[in-house]
Amino acid sequence: PAGCTVGGSDGSWHSRPLPGRFRDVVTKRTIYANNAGLYLPGLAELCLAALKTFQWPCAANVYASPAALEVSVPCHTDRQDVLVFQATGQK
Repeated sequence: PAGCTVGGSDGSWHSRPLPGRFRDVVTKRTIYANNAGLYLPGLAELCLAALKTFQWPCAANVYASPAALEVSVPCHTDRQDVLVFQATGQK
């Protein structure tokens, strides 16, 4: 599924479906696509290479944030082990 992050005034955050077209929403907040390897062939190849290398199942989630956004999501923990690759930009 794809969606966007929404921050609360208390610093918390949650996910919600995209409230419009990708190109309009990505200028304002972080957009994500879970299991993006299912529909992006290059990420599917990356997941397969990770599976062969680490011998663990792999899923690729994609996050896109506008450059002006200082924090894409507040500090948090995930329920699974995570290996992060940042392709472009800086945070």
